[in-house]
Amino acid sequence: MPRIAMIMSIAAFTLFNYGQYLGWSLFSENAEAQQLRSSGAARGYHK
Repeated sequence: MPRIAMIMSIAAFTLFNYGQYLGWSLFSENAEAQQLRSSGAARGYHK
């Protein structure tokens, strides 16, 4: 039974991350600014 719960939680987490990757946001008021800020920071640090 704990194995099923772990698999379900990992699946939910994966779906949530995939949804955010596709642009479905549960936090619509901060999503655009946060995404721009994080992508800019990632580009700056990966030179």
